[in-house]
Amino acid sequence: MRFGSSLRGTRSFWYKAKNELTDMISQLGCLTFFFTLSAADTKWPDLHAIMPGCLPSDIAKQQKWRNDNIISNPHLTSLYMHHRFTAFREIILETLE
Repeated sequence: MRFGSSLRGTRSFWYKAKNELTDMISQLGCLTFFFTLSAADTKWPDLHAIMPGCLPSDIAKQQKWRNDNIISNPHLTSLYMHHRFTAFREIILETLE
């Protein structure tokens, strides 16, 4: 069992990983803030409101329309993400300091 800890996916591997994480938390303290810049760009209605064209009434075609708009208009998606992050930084992160 001891030698199985280097084989990814085995029970002893995950037991070792859990113990390492537990040790890091006890030494460094618990993580209090998590932040990611990943985008749910096909889910935000306000992003698609600034895209050219109008949302199809057919539900089956709406996802394709959203995907095509993001691919065809990366400048609008980038600008939207920039404004969204800037607002988050100014409203949330700067008030935490």
